[in-house]
Amino acid sequence: MLRKGEIPIKRHHESSLCNEFKNLVPGIKIIVTFHSSNPITVVFTDFDPNTGIVSGVKVGGNVLFFDCRRVESLFFPTTPPPCMNPMITLNVPDSITCTREITGTVTCNSVPVSGTVVTFSSDPAILTFISNPAITNENGQFSTTVTVPEGTGVGSVSITATTTVNGVTTSETETTTISCPPVTDNNPVFFPITQEQVPTETAGGLFSFVSVQAYYLPGAEVTRNGNERFREDMKNVSQIWGFPIVAEPGGPIQLTPNDLGPSFSLPSSLTNLKHDNASFKRLQEIHAAKFPNTVKVIAVWYAPFSEQTGGAIGTSFNNVGFPNQSSTSRFFQHIVIRNTANNGNNNSTLLHELGHTFFATASIENPVTGQLIPQNNICDPASPNCSDDHNTLPNNIMNSAAGNRTELVNSQRQKASSTFLFL
Repeated sequence: MLRKGEIPIKRHHESSLCNEFKNLVPGIKIIVTFHSSNPITVVFTDFDPNTGIVSGVKVGGNVLFFDCRRVESLFFPTTPPPCMNPMITLNVPDSITCTREITGTVTCNSVPVSGTVVTFSSDPAILTFISNPAITNENGQFSTTVTVPEGTGVGSVSITATTTVNGVTTSETETTTISCPPVTDNNPVFFPITQEQVPTETAGGLFSFVSVQAYYLPGAEVTRNGNERFREDMKNVSQIWGFPIVAEPGGPIQLTPNDLGPSFSLPSSLTNLKHDNASFKRLQEIHAAKFPNTVKVIAVWYAPFSEQTGGAIGTSFNNVGFPNQSSTSRFFQHIVIRNTANNGNNNSTLLHELGHTFFATASIENPVTGQLIPQNNICDPASPNCSDDHNTLPNNIMNSAAGNRTELVNSQRQKASSTFLFL
């Protein structure tokens, strides 16, 4: 019986059918029957014209030998011609803010094509694709994540997906609107203090240093580049600012929900975190209890916020009183940094926030009494006439836009080194 997809060779007398095997090329697939038996698929390997013995390999790997004169029928399975009409579909949202997944499908004659390579490009070429290329799955589907550079204004861009199937290249292009607001620093929270409120447990000296205690809130990212995150943030801090800035012995403290209490809740945005809300008060309480004998240790809080793109990635809270802003309170320095700062593009965030803290705690020594007098001016000396908390110098750490900046000017280091936080 002839099965669909098979081309029969008419039954000849035995010698003629044996002659068919003489012309076969090793490796070709054949189907044979023996005296009305079920068809057997064999990969032909050899034929001995002297004996008429045919050798081949059955499906499953078993070797088969048979006499060509016993073969009743010989068939060659047909191979459908390769599809020469591939198609690719690309699903792109109407707008992309900072990052978004896009998907698509590759088919040929309406049949999904698996294992094919899809590459991506954009015009203008400002987008990053993760992954690029992508590989289609068993259903012909692919996906990649589009990333828009931070600071990109609203604009139009074309995204193209391209693939090649059986030597035929096809592509599809879709247009979308992109944007990604610049990631910036919040203006620091700053409270002036009186001369009497300047801490006097030490006044600094030859071997003085500034100390930093880091805390990880639940959900905060704790590593970068395979290393502990705070350690990465503290690299070269002392060399850049020009005086010793050290981590507290014991390293960062990993807080648990039990440490924070059942009523603790962060706002969705770091911008909405205020010094006097209940959750920030709880952070102050934790730090004050950790350091009952000094207010000079800077607290760095790594915290998750549900806001994923745009907005501020770091804020400093300076001269914040605990339990309140009364004259009898203890005044601490706090820095809050969100997870977005840990993406490899904002490695100078801690350096930047420390700058606000140093400027907020800058002081002048009374030449007569030796007592430190707070300047009570948080301005950045690199800004015009010290008129702003930030500056616009392209690679300066105190530029308002986040990044991987490394430079300071001497006036910034001079003001920072007058901080009254030296231990």
